[in-house]
Amino acid sequence: MSIRLYSAVVDAIGPFPLQARYLVWSLTELAGVSPRQIVLHVVNAAADPGILARLSDLNVDIVPVDAYPDHPYCNKLQQLPCLAERIFDDVVLLDCDVIVLEEPPLATGCAMGKPVDFERPGIAIVERLFAEAGLPLIPAVADVDGGKTVRGNVNGGVYLISRDVFAPLASEWRKWAAWCLKRRAVFDDQWMHIDQIAFAMAITALRTPFADLERRYNVPTHVRQPPALDCDPAILHYHQALDDQFFLRPVPDLPKVNTAINEVNRRLENWRREHFDNSAFWNARYLSNPRLGSGVGSRGATLAVKRRLLAKVVELLGARTVLDIGGGDGQTVSELPSTIGVHAADLAVAARPLYLQANPHATWVQHDITDAPLQTSADLLICFDLLIHLSSQREYRAAIRHLLAQGKPVLLSGFDDQPVATGPMTYFHEALSESLSNEGFMPIPVGAYRGLLACVALPAHSARAARDITDATLRRAAPLVDDPLLLLEALCVSRAKLGFFPNHLPRCIEYPWIIQRLAGRRDLRIIEAGAGVSVLPFLLADRGHSVITADPHPTRRNDTSPESWNEWGFLDYAELDPRIRSVNIAYQDLELHGELVDAVVSVSVIEHLTRDTRLAWISKAFHQLKPGGSIVLTVDTVPFTRNLWCYSEGREVEDPVLHGTLDSMLQELAEAGFKEFVVEHAQWLPQSRVGMGRIEARKPQ
Repeated sequence: MSIRLYSAVVDAIGPFPLQARYLVWSLTELAGVSPRQIVLHVVNAAADPGILARLSDLNVDIVPVDAYPDHPYCNKLQQLPCLAERIFDDVVLLDCDVIVLEEPPLATGCAMGKPVDFERPGIAIVERLFAEAGLPLIPAVADVDGGKTVRGNVNGGVYLISRDVFAPLASEWRKWAAWCLKRRAVFDDQWMHIDQIAFAMAITALRTPFADLERRYNVPTHVRQPPALDCDPAILHYHQALDDQFFLRPVPDLPKVNTAINEVNRRLENWRREHFDNSAFWNARYLSNPRLGSGVGSRGATLAVKRRLLAKVVELLGARTVLDIGGGDGQTVSELPSTIGVHAADLAVAARPLYLQANPHATWVQHDITDAPLQTSADLLICFDLLIHLSSQREYRAAIRHLLAQGKPVLLSGFDDQPVATGPMTYFHEALSESLSNEGFMPIPVGAYRGLLACVALPAHSARAARDITDATLRRAAPLVDDPLLLLEALCVSRAKLGFFPNHLPRCIEYPWIIQRLAGRRDLRIIEAGAGVSVLPFLLADRGHSVITADPHPTRRNDTSPESWNEWGFLDYAELDPRIRSVNIAYQDLELHGELVDAVVSVSVIEHLTRDTRLAWISKAFHQLKPGGSIVLTVDTVPFTRNLWCYSEGREVEDPVLHGTLDSMLQELAEAGFKEFVVEHAQWLPQSRVGMGRIEARKPQ
């Protein structure tokens, strides 16, 4: 029984590792070759330190070799000395960019190859070289264009060489390659074909028995060809004829070839879903298609969403440094202010030049987040879209664990539910929010795009005040908020300014809602009535508004330790933020001495007042507002009714019948002169004693 080897040379950088995986898959799955017959010779392994380990899962022989000096197209010659020491009857030398459907015939006592596709180099160049070498030129015809060439100038994708002729031919081939390199200028712009011409010169000099290989064993798919050349292919040579997802492109006018390509793609997609290699895929993408880069997720509208989310989260968290994990071509972070330190880590070494081109001041390291956490520290970690490309649940969970290992906030995205369909390189293992919660992090959804949830994962918060919100409350509240970014802002600002965010689910909804009702209006004068101890005045001031707070509570919080604060009490906000003016007075007694305001806001206060005081509030607001100004209120209601909540600090304020309902209060506002009502009502909120009414009304112009 004859012993055959299949051998290829793989460059560690660029599309070649992905092509090598395709090659090995086709040999073993389509052509029935044993992995023990396959040898991959790896050049430039030092450029990607993990390449040898990653290729080892192919279960073929992996041999690192030096690159050929000064000519990457001659790298295939570096496998020859290693092969000379092996036992075989014949060897098939393959480029990585071929798909083998059937084993080619044995090369018994000879060398074999298919004539080149086109007359390259031109016949005049070939004639000059052979004349200078003193070698006879035996004419041959190029396979596709019928141009003139020399016998043995074969397409380098497939060589068959018998052991009987291998050793002398290998030595002679290398000798003539070195000879041609010294005459590189003769080749002009065809110098990339030096290795093929050197092979032709070697078989001519040695008079090596040579036979043409039938074209079906090396069918090019990257160029248009006459329909007469259509055949049932045994080996497809696709060169760069792959689509953006690295599936083979069809060839015009060759139906038999395309039938084979369609079947290859079908089987390749099934195989790749089980064996997706992120390093190989993305290295190939960044080198072969830098225009597409990290894909549609880093271009157009989706990129704009990511940039907006990132800019807002960086601002809210006050991050001075970010660590971008799996950042690809670096487009997402490229519009951050130059004052933000950017550190990047990616598995694909080919991403480095693209990333640093987009972010010249960044630092970049190669790292696989599924292997270990990163040691580089930052205020905020970013990980957009990486998790959906991890094919195994083990890798997915390891990546989650390693992303969170620093105990810092992480802005990341992934599937939060089983998608309707996954593509050839996307995977769902479990809901992202569930994964984060299982690791003790609080996920706050902040956006969505292309079926993915973007969220900020906050480490479990050690309460700094007795009233600080728990992760459990925050987790229940997040899905109820129209704009979770506003909730995140309120949470961060409240903890920074006050030391706590109230552990009361309605507040998570009320603060963002009031900010939304006033959005788009600039330089407003605003009164917050019954402000207590709240983040809302800070949020309003941060938007450029002038804020006055009024609260009559006898407990002055400024004179006490912040650790003892809750929502109740009078806080002189000016001591924390000079943009805010505070008065320790009941709102109905607040005088502005003829000045009018643009808005009066109040968070769950008016329902705690007696009906008479409520009417005084409403009248005061109407007279203090400019024409077109707004009153914006949130109101606690008795669950599953429209009755106004009738308690203040645990005491009933008056008879509930007299106290009224949401509808009676709306009537009171209308009778005072307000119009253009916006009314929302949630009859019940989870883990809360109350329902919630939300009201905006305007004073007519």
